[in-house]
Amino acid sequence: MAIRLFKKSDFDNVLNLLNDHSEFDEFSPGILNEKIYDDPEFDADAIFISEQNGQINGFMLGVERNIHGEKIGYIKLMVVKKAHRRQGIAREMYKKLEAYFQKKGAEKMRIYDVPFNYFMPGIDPRYTPALCFAWRMGFERFADTSNLLVDVQNKDWSTAAEEQQ
Repeated sequence: MAIRLFKKSDFDNVLNLLNDHSEFDEFSPGILNEKIYDDPEFDADAIFISEQNGQINGFMLGVERNIHGEKIGYIKLMVVKKAHRRQGIAREMYKKLEAYFQKKGAEKMRIYDVPFNYFMPGIDPRYTPALCFAWRMGFERFADTSNLLVDVQNKDWSTAAEEQQ
C-alpha cells in the first residue's frame, strides 16, 4: 500500500470508487468537482489516495477552515474499497492529513460537517465502518445533525385565507 497525493488524472477512478463503495450516496462528476475544486479553501496537499498494485483503493479529501478564529481541519470525504477495509488504509491517510493540518496550525479535526461546502452534515450512522474508524482515531460524537428534504411543489402555499382575517 502506498499513500500519495491526489492528481487530477485520478478523478474518474475516485468517482467510481465513491459510487461503488458508498452504498447510501451517489456522486456525479459535478458533485465531486464541487467538493474538490470549487471549495473556497481548496488545497491539493490535503487530498490523499491509497493505491496498491496501481489500483486506487482509498481516498480522503481534507480541507482547513478558520471558524470563529479557530483553525479546524476537516475530513470532507473518505472511502476505502470494501475488500480493503480494516487494513489501516484510512488510518494511514488520516495520519498524513492530520500531520499536514497540524503543521498549518489546525487546533482540532472534524469529520464531514464542513462549513460552506459539505456533502453530509456528519457521518451517516448507516456507514458503520466509518463510525468505527472515527472512534478508533479518537473522535468523539458531540451533536446530531440532519439533512432534510421537503416537497415544495406539491403543497398549497396560498395565504388567501390568512389574508382575509
